[in-house]
Order: sequence, then C-alpha cells, then structure tokens
Amino acid sequence: MIDMSKVKIGLGPISVFCGASEYPFSDKNPHRQGNLKHQIEIEKFGQILAMAGIPLIWGAGQTGLMGAVSRSVIQHGGIAVGVSTQHLVNGKEGAQPGITTLLIADSMQSRKMAFARLSRAFVIFPGGIGTFDEVTEYLLERENGEHSKPLVIVNIDGFYKPLLDYFDHLVERKYMTADARDMLIVVDKAEEILPAIMSEFENPKKHDLKKRKLYKSSETLLGQHNQIIVRRHLGKLPIGRHNYPKGSLGAGSVALVCGGIDDALHDPRNNPHKKAIAELVKLLAAEKLPRLIHSGQIGGLKGLVGQLARAHGIYDLGITTRFLEENGQADTEAHSLLIADNEQSAEFAIKNLVDAVIIGPGAIDSLEKLSDYLTEVDIKESNQKLVIFNVDGHYDGLVEYFRYLISRGYFAPAALDKLVIVKTAAEVIDALKRPIAQTDPSLMTKADLVAVQGIKLLQTEHNPTKAHDTGTPYPRYVLTSENINKLMISLGLVAPEANP
Repeated sequence: MIDMSKVKIGLGPISVFCGASEYPFSDKNPHRQGNLKHQIEIEKFGQILAMAGIPLIWGAGQTGLMGAVSRSVIQHGGIAVGVSTQHLVNGKEGAQPGITTLLIADSMQSRKMAFARLSRAFVIFPGGIGTFDEVTEYLLERENGEHSKPLVIVNIDGFYKPLLDYFDHLVERKYMTADARDMLIVVDKAEEILPAIMSEFENPKKHDLKKRKLYKSSETLLGQHNQIIVRRHLGKLPIGRHNYPKGSLGAGSVALVCGGIDDALHDPRNNPHKKAIAELVKLLAAEKLPRLIHSGQIGGLKGLVGQLARAHGIYDLGITTRFLEENGQADTEAHSLLIADNEQSAEFAIKNLVDAVIIGPGAIDSLEKLSDYLTEVDIKESNQKLVIFNVDGHYDGLVEYFRYLISRGYFAPAALDKLVIVKTAAEVIDALKRPIAQTDPSLMTKADLVAVQGIKLLQTEHNPTKAHDTGTPYPRYVLTSENINKLMISLGLVAPEANP
C-alpha cells in the first residue's frame, strides 16, 4: 500500500523525465529483470500523483517508462499533460491515448521551455541521453539562478550512481560547485519523491536563499519572454551564420564551450586544460577562422576563450543570459554580445549561429550542450558537427556512464559512435576539417532567424496538417504564449488576473 499520509495534496504539476525505449524491457535484454523494477516504481509514482491530485507533465510518449507513468496516472483518474513535437508524435513514441491535454511544440527547445513553465518540480527516473539532457538543462538553469524548483533523481538500485560519481569528480576538480551538486535530491523509491520535494519547499537550501532576490526578478524569464537582444555588435557582417565563409576548416562559425568557474581555472591540476585551450585558439587563428562563438562570460575557461580569441585576432561573439549580465558576469569586451532571456534562448541562438561545436573541459554547462546535441541528432532535428575535446581524460567518466547506459539498454550504441572524441588541439582541427553533412532544411527551419534585431522563440506560428488532427481523442494545442498561459491557469499555476 502507498502511504498518502505524508503527501501534501495539491502540491502542483510535476514534470517526470524518463526513457521512452522499449528495449530495456525486452526479453533480448540481459538486464530486463533489473529494469522491470524501474517500471514498477514509475507506475507506483503515477498512482501517487493521481491520488494526490497532482498533474503529471511528461513527454507525451506511450512507449517505455514514458508510457508506463502516463498509463498509471490515467488509470487512477489523474491529470496527464503531454508536451511533444510533431516529429515525435508522428514517430514511434506517438502520444498516449486518453491523456488530458497534448501540447505541440515547434522544436525541442520550445518543448523544454514548456516543461519549465508548467512544473513545480522535476523528477528524473531511469532513461537515456534525452533524460540526461533534461538533468543537465534544469540543473544548469537552477545553478544560474533562473529557477529554484526541486530536481529529484530516482536512483533505483543505484542506476544513477555512475553519473553521480562523475558529478562528484567534477566537484573535486572544482569544475562544479558543491552547491550545484547539492541541488540534486537523490531518492531510492517512488514513495520518497513527494516528501523530498515538500521538504525542499519548506526548508530551502542556503545557497537558494542567497539568490532569492535574484530569483524574484529573473524567475519569470524562464520560458516566458524568450527573446535575444544584441547588446554590442562591432562586426562588419550581420550576425546570421550564413554570412561567414567556411574556409579551410569547413566552418565559418565555431562555438567553443568550456567551464566558467575561476577555481577550476586556477587549480594547478587543471593547467593542461588551460594550455590546451590556448593552443586550440591559436590553431583556429592560424586557420583564419572567421568567427569564434563562446559563452559570453568572464569567469573560468569561458572568459579565457574570449580573451584568447581577441588576442589572436579572431572576431568573437559572446552569448550569455540576462541573469548573468545583471550579476556582472557578461564579457563586455567581446566584439559582439547577445543577451538572452534564459539558458534555453541562449542555446537556441548558439545552435543557429554555428557550423560546429567544440566541447572543452567544463561541467554542467558543457554537459548540457553535449546532451542537447546528441538528443537532437537522435531525433533528426540537427546534424551539426560536434567535437569533444577530452583534455587529460576530463570526459572519461562521462563516456563510461554512456557505456553503462548502453549496457542497460537505455542508450543506442550508434549514438555513442556519433561522438567525435579527441585529446589534442591538432586533432580538434583535423576533426573540424572533415566534411560536415549539409543540414536538411526541413529540420532547421529557424536557421536564419537570429538577426541584429533579435528573435522571439515561443510566439511561433505552426499549423499541423489536418491528417494529424483527425480523430485526436484529447485537446491538442500548438505551443504559443497564449496557449501555455491558459494551460497554466487551468492547472492552478497562476491566477487568471495574473495572466501575462
């Protein structure tokens, strides 16, 4: 029996992230019996949500653990709100029959914005690269002060131990703060989730209290305004990606993503990282790279990238968030500087302004860019070149985690094969020079939207074909600011008079 005495009724909508693959539970999978425990626990949590009157927000899929949690909620009379894209709904994940509402986003980025706005908390069950993407996404946003919502890891039978061990390693090497690591609530069972969330609401962590005033001014930005403004532009060409010739590297604009903590930069153990980044930027200059895009911040290796680019005569463009700018972290010396309302908008800009991405030594920010890339390649929303600069084995622990996911059936081996992992600056240059596949225009419909006047992301026109609407047994809406605000009111997240 589920003890509901410790559950607060009406806690608010909760997003659940988990795997959508059926293979973990296939008879062909040697770990099937262990994985079935994941299904039992997530079904139990679906029942808990329904009994507590807490709406489920999830990826709308009907397969794997996604399907298990939504079916459980529906079977027990609960509310299930699915958020997906047309591509995923048309694919093998589909959409769970009988759900309360289906919200269609025009991209994975907009989809994640919807999760952020509709949820009081985020719960992570076992999953693959898409689930890893959501862990890093919402942890990064909380670390950067964009929200203070609980993030719960359901570590069934130690499933997430390899990832948590890697995070501990990043803390030890000072790329990740202990405060950021402490933002992850780890539980073992479904019945422990809601009490843990309630405890976090009732007893905020000290580092959250320090940022409370900042949250008050910036929390409304998360998935709400979603625009990018140009704070500074000294370039001779417009900001759009296609204005920069690809040259010998086969890339006119390259993003170099690194860690942003000063303690990591000054730790002698990380000196090889500094030297490798310096060598890489020098080689990029020698190849006459037209534009280097970075995180637009002054701290850690992030700040070093901008300094090195300007020192070597490379035109640099920084992309950061309003929160970080307000707190004096923006690189105001960059040739061009874009200010995004939130991390998701910043990622959208980077994605549409570059031909290739290099992931240098870093922590959650770098991991989020990596996982975001792998997710979008997997669902065929992007096919840009990505190179992991694994200096001094910095990402060895992450690769081991991915191999663990493969062994459990949550990650396809072919996805790991898509990663280009190198150890030296010269190898990065060689990897960039390999032909980059041309992006299918139908996959990147917004590639030219970033312009000097900025862009709005959520106010997007999208009209699904009638064929996809015929016979839909549930309310189905296109993701717009108006629709998501109405849904927030119906879920009790905001009062009608507070509708922006």
